[in-house]
Amino acid sequence: MGCRIGFDLDGVIAMFDWDRYHKCKNTQQIAKYYSGIPLKYDPNDFLTKGDKGYIISFRHINFTKVTTQWLTKHNIRLPFYLLGNYGYHDFSSRQKGRRNSGKTMMINNLKLDVYFEDQVEIVKVLRKACGNTKIIKLGESLGNKEGR
Repeated sequence: MGCRIGFDLDGVIAMFDWDRYHKCKNTQQIAKYYSGIPLKYDPNDFLTKGDKGYIISFRHINFTKVTTQWLTKHNIRLPFYLLGNYGYHDFSSRQKGRRNSGKTMMINNLKLDVYFEDQVEIVKVLRKACGNTKIIKLGESLGNKEGR
């Protein structure tokens, strides 16, 4: 029996440039930004026969189409869950709480063995809330001043 492995999208699978993202003024610019992000870590490289992979992201649900196209372009065919339904540049503490509880719920519901996340703040929260899952920090944090 294989492992159930989860991946964050922006900052783990996709290279994320906080400064470029934050300069986007509307959904069209954000979609264009998302479509051109380079691949950072290919989740297929982490999976072996029998493993099941999942992508869990707080990217806004309005970007499902561009996300699907980007994943297909990079030959990534894993189920993905976009949990964001907030204002595109709203990184208030309330939104951080929603992000963390949404990721916690998905990780626990999918009964993941391992989850890869790039942000230290989120790793700490998930390690406390997802006791049956190994939460691994992978890559550099986004490093923005808002602590996203």
